[in-house]
Amino acid sequence: MKKLDIKKTTFHGLRDTHASFLFAQDIDITYVSKRLGHINIQTTQNYYLELMPEKKHQQDADALNLLNAL
Repeated sequence: MKKLDIKKTTFHGLRDTHASFLFAQDIDITYVSKRLGHINIQTTQNYYLELMPEKKHQQDADALNLLNAL
């Protein structure tokens, strides 16, 4: 951590960063949820969609684009 000049963090901070990175790479939520050890996907959705509102906006735009393409 010192080599990378990462300031003091917690295990949960690293865990959140890892999950956020996976979502940013468009990794499926089912995979991420299982990787985090969540019992159900709802837990993952509730926590990470709040942390990543830009992801929700992108998904909304993608859904509209699909409908417009019909």
